Amino acid sequence: MSLLEFERSDLVGIYGYFCAINSKQIAVTFNRSVSGLTEDNFKVSNLSVTDVAVNGNVATLTVSSDLSNGTTYTVTATGIEGSEDSSASFTYEVAEAKDIELTKSSFTLYDNEAAPSLYDFVVVRQDGKEVSESMIAANGKNIQTNNTAVVTSAGEVIGAGEATVNIVYTLVDGTVLETGNIKVSAKSQAASQVAGFTIEGQDLSDFENTVEFEAAEALDNNRTILYTNETNVGKFLNVFADDANGDPLTEELVTSNGENVTYEVTSGSDLLQVNKNTGAIIYAANNAEGTATVKVTKGSFTYNAVVELRKAPEVKTFNLSKSALQVSEDRFGAQVTPDAATATNQDVVDDSLKSTTFSIDLLDQYGAFFLNDTALAQSNNKYNDVNIALDTNFNTTGYEVSDGQVEVAITYTVGTTVKTGKLVLAVDSNKLTFEGATGANSIGTDSLPALTGTVKSTLSGLNLTAVERNINSDESTNVTVKFFDTTNGANKEVASKQLPVTIKDVSSVAGQKVFKSNDLDAGTSSTLSSTLELWEVDAQGDKVRQVTAGNDAVNETVTAGADGLYNTADDVTLSSNEKVVFDFTTTNTVIDEWVGVTGDLTSNSALLTTGDAEVTYTFVDASAPTLFGENGKITVDAKTGDASAATTDLITAQTVDVLVTNSDSVGYKANIATNLTVDVSDYNELVGTAANSSVRLDDVIFGLAAKDEFIFDTYTSGVQSIALKNGEDGYSLGNVITVLDQNGEEMSLGLSSYGEAEANFDNAGTSLGSYLLDPQYLTFSGTVVDSTNLDATIGASVNSLSTVTLDSDEEEGTLKVLLTEVTRNNEPASVTEKNLLERPVTVTIKFTK
Repeated sequence: MSLLEFERSDLVGIYGYFCAINSKQIAVTFNRSVSGLTEDNFKVSNLSVTDVAVNGNVATLTVSSDLSNGTTYTVTATGIEGSEDSSASFTYEVAEAKDIELTKSSFTLYDNEAAPSLYDFVVVRQDGKEVSESMIAANGKNIQTNNTAVVTSAGEVIGAGEATVNIVYTLVDGTVLETGNIKVSAKSQAASQVAGFTIEGQDLSDFENTVEFEAAEALDNNRTILYTNETNVGKFLNVFADDANGDPLTEELVTSNGENVTYEVTSGSDLLQVNKNTGAIIYAANNAEGTATVKVTKGSFTYNAVVELRKAPEVKTFNLSKSALQVSEDRFGAQVTPDAATATNQDVVDDSLKSTTFSIDLLDQYGAFFLNDTALAQSNNKYNDVNIALDTNFNTTGYEVSDGQVEVAITYTVGTTVKTGKLVLAVDSNKLTFEGATGANSIGTDSLPALTGTVKSTLSGLNLTAVERNINSDESTNVTVKFFDTTNGANKEVASKQLPVTIKDVSSVAGQKVFKSNDLDAGTSSTLSSTLELWEVDAQGDKVRQVTAGNDAVNETVTAGADGLYNTADDVTLSSNEKVVFDFTTTNTVIDEWVGVTGDLTSNSALLTTGDAEVTYTFVDASAPTLFGENGKITVDAKTGDASAATTDLITAQTVDVLVTNSDSVGYKANIATNLTVDVSDYNELVGTAANSSVRLDDVIFGLAAKDEFIFDTYTSGVQSIALKNGEDGYSLGNVITVLDQNGEEMSLGLSSYGEAEANFDNAGTSLGSYLLDPQYLTFSGTVVDSTNLDATIGASVNSLSTVTLDSDEEEGTLKVLLTEVTRNNEPASVTEKNLLERPVTVTIKFTK
């Protein structure tokens, strides 16, 4: 603050002084009250007075621009009633402030992470502005520490505990700045919020970290249930947790920070006992059921793990794979061949409609599956650890014990006890018969891959066929399924269920109908293609026989059979379908490019003159799951007619819609922030280049990774990321782009928070843009529209590989770029490249150092 007086002190009626309040205001104090003063009464050198506020004998002047430190200004007062014009000069001086600050003094240490450096959190300011590295003297950084086990003299925080440090910086002008003594504390990542527990056959868990455990827990693939017939002694209870910040631990709960893990059974001690130091099971009651609670403690963290104990499993019930079945009547045996126009006593009904299949899962008294995989059973709550064995002759001999009744014997061993049972399946033998791959009364195979590749004890492929006969209307019947316990000669019924069956009467063909396998969904592997079949159907719209292209009409002519079952009322005539065409249209031009006919991906149409009337539509490129992002449909016309008919004259059998979507998120739209400031010194340090080196524009647009904002763990394949720390965005240099998916939801960009190789977080390597929307990455192009103090040329084209350099003698520069395109790489040549920008955007980037 500068005090100044008038050069003349003999003014009539006025005497005062000036005081600069701040860089924009000057206070003028008079020896008497004044009023009515305006901007016109004052001049301040080359600055304009924009406002005058009067309060008693003080007039406060606001000037148009900041006062410059060390500059002399002349203030002139004019037109004040009762006084002459007068002026005075003063020099505006503000003492230069130099300070040093440590912005972070408490640290959490993570496994597999480089030790934090205090230097990364030191800020040095001069005149309120952060100084650049060039203003710090060579070897001008020093840290004094009283505990090198916590903070080293190089400033690295390497261990848990506390240290007192004094940070000393020497500037190039010789100024020495010190923080004074500061307490720095560090602790290893510690459990605070429980994720859950599992019981395993080894001390250290199979799960690498809390993230893996939670993924398994979501599928119930963590063992918290013990069947007491198993060998449980020697298994270990492992607890997983997150820290106070909600971040996952990189291993199960173990001794750290000088704190041991203890285990105490607080309830159910007659059922379960564990080692108080290791969590190992030392006792589990035999053939008992109930719950036991184990209190797990580490420091202030406690968790009550509730373990369920179950009795030895027994087959008590079963699940049927279907709630109802349907088969078509079988009047004549084999279906008629398409070209047998005069065939008699043969059936046009498709053979595939005359039979159906279902399966049976055997379950224990707790509703759990029996599993043919001991290791998986012991780590999965969905299964018990007992294998069901079917009779060894099951696939080679019949099991018909009476007409319409089939039995399947089973055996399983619990501990040393062998148990037996049988499944009994019964139908009305006048209507249905069991028939499988090995002939009459053989009902299928004995196992079915299911549930993440495991093999349950499942009776599968049970094949049910209509008895050869003629019916005049639909009939209803049932399959009765029962399970009997036959252990030690018993024959005790344990469970019984009925499965409804409809036998479909086929009397005539009423029309044609398209059956669609599924809609197209690029986000699911099983729906990357959609098959449409044209069938002859009855009056209820049920299938009779698939249309065959290239054949005249087929008339099933019936003569009276020797058994009197058939008569002319059973005649079924199939239409002429010498030519079949499937053709789709769509109003969405992107879908039109992305979808085609299997075998001719460039076409929307399929012409069939022979074979089954069907077409398969599919995505034209394997990149559809990550690049296709439309929500729309194709409309398919199925047409038939004579071979001589023009395509335009064919008769439309049916028109159906096939939805075309992607259930996964795909980069669809990009929003760009219009302003960004980049500190060149910080950038050069982040990417490991020399001071004032060039800056890559893709690093500016897409950002740089902040490795210390991720959590890493060690796998056999190397160190990988497992999570982004809560509250962090993963960027050390924030990006200016936001990508929305096809549903308008913001997508997570940048390096993957789970499963990304540690090496990919090296900012000196490939641009972070290469990892956006992995496995596709983003690129951009544009034009320089303005450039100040940079080596960029106005009008020049720029893209993801372009760089700019700040002029060496400048502290600041500005670049304006008109971004015209943001695109994804690896777009297939068969489709138009998608521009994620709806319109060009001008981005202003300010470079400082």
